[in-house]
Amino acid sequence: MTLHKFFPHFRGETMPEIPREWTPAHYANDACPSWETPDGLRVFVDREDKDMRECPSWQRYSVQTEEGETLLDTDDWNEVLKATQNYSV
Repeated sequence: MTLHKFFPHFRGETMPEIPREWTPAHYANDACPSWETPDGLRVFVDREDKDMRECPSWQRYSVQTEEGETLLDTDDWNEVLKATQNYSV
């Protein structure tokens, strides 16, 4: 799955470095791209520019469980990495 295929107006050069072990989980109807971690978390990455987001008040990154429970909403990519590394089922 390529990012540009589903999100042609999403500027890929503004993307954080996605860990290699994460797999793409986004679909065309999603507001932004997402990846699944080996532990089953889903990490959404929205546009850097808040005005370009579906909802400008949303944080750029969201980490959710398989059940859809939000564990973290943040604008800090390092917080995302820390939360996904420290998560245990």
